[in-house]
Amino acid sequence: MYPDVPNRAPALDHPITDYGAIPNDGIKCRAAIQSAIDACAKAGGGRVIIPPGRWLTGSLRLRSHVEFHLTPGAFLMASGDESAFPELSRTENLPGVIRALIWADGEQAISITGSGTIHGDGDSELWGEEAARTFFRPALVFLRNCGGVLLRDVRLHYSQFWTCHLLRCRDVVIDAVDIRTHRRRINADGIDPDGCTNVRISNCLIDSTDDAICLKSTEGDACEDIVISNCIVSSRCAGIKLGTESIGPIRNVHVSNCIIREADTGIALYQKDRGGFQAVTFSNLSIRCHGAIAILIDNSRRWRSQEGVGEIRSLLIENTRCQGPGKMLLRGHPEAPLRDIALRGVSFLLTGPFDFSKAPSPTGSRRSEPDPAHSNDIPRPFQAIITDAINVRLDDFSVADARTEGKGDRAIAYLRGCKDVTGSWTHGLDALPEGGAVVVEGSSGIDLKQR
Repeated sequence: MYPDVPNRAPALDHPITDYGAIPNDGIKCRAAIQSAIDACAKAGGGRVIIPPGRWLTGSLRLRSHVEFHLTPGAFLMASGDESAFPELSRTENLPGVIRALIWADGEQAISITGSGTIHGDGDSELWGEEAARTFFRPALVFLRNCGGVLLRDVRLHYSQFWTCHLLRCRDVVIDAVDIRTHRRRINADGIDPDGCTNVRISNCLIDSTDDAICLKSTEGDACEDIVISNCIVSSRCAGIKLGTESIGPIRNVHVSNCIIREADTGIALYQKDRGGFQAVTFSNLSIRCHGAIAILIDNSRRWRSQEGVGEIRSLLIENTRCQGPGKMLLRGHPEAPLRDIALRGVSFLLTGPFDFSKAPSPTGSRRSEPDPAHSNDIPRPFQAIITDAINVRLDDFSVADARTEGKGDRAIAYLRGCKDVTGSWTHGLDALPEGGAVVVEGSSGIDLKQR
């Protein structure tokens, strides 16, 4: 069951001005807004109203049965006062130290609604080593162990860290939310369901520096029953991603009718931490990428010394159109091959030059290192590179070339360490490299035919 706005009557509205909130006064605003939230919860629930104007505040804690409502013209701004952002969690894994502008822990039936803006004061560049030394980077929204969550219509802009982090939440709806981050601010993800159950993300517009929508399991909890639909996303990293933090299982994920209008990688599945990805589908996607890999499925160790490998199985990608220079890499592990992978009606339109000779093997995170069981196959002159995989079906796989230069730099598919790969392909390439359209090494049961 998905939540909706909690039942309310006009008498249950709590305007923050009734509690002494003054525009642009950070200390008084924070105390007044928190008083309004607490009073609303004590009264049994209702709406906390943020009226038009600029309201400067520190960290705010939502309570059960409270709808935090931003009216048109409301602008809730994070103050730069670190003392106004208590530390909510500290772990060795990402996200490490957690602070947030708006947060809740163990609450039920909470909502953030309205067409106003929540601004995280992260509209400036923070990149490279400077970012690693900057410890005060609060998220915009952090909800932990909450049930019956609704985010609708609100603008979540310029978070300093992950914009919307949901940890062990259930029965979540995120609908028609507008997310925007600075184009050079590290770790500025869009939406991160982390060990969550029964989540629906729909009709959202996300323009993020880091991954736009990223499913995780940072603490080992299952992330399952996730539906993502009708979203338009952009990212300097991955458009829609599973992992890299994947200690527990991520399963029953369904992504459909989305546009990835700009990204380095469109779809990325990184299994790094011995968990498992299962029953994942992508359908009716339009992807435009500028990086080396448009579609990436990768099962590997996070660290060379790590024992054991996770698994990826039962994956479907269908009716998906990719545009850009990038390839498709499906990379299993010799100890844990990819299993039961189907691609139906996946097409690539090649545009723009790219120097694949300098493209590194993907790691998915700076907190990882290349797996010695994997060679870097990206420079190989093929559109689809599939290694260590069992039972892969490619139906109506196609490649067309709209480039004016660089033609003849790739054939259709390279397979190594695979078993039972079948299907059909077409191409509109002007020229193919020497060696044939499909090259197979150390594999069996390969039956790929040109249509």
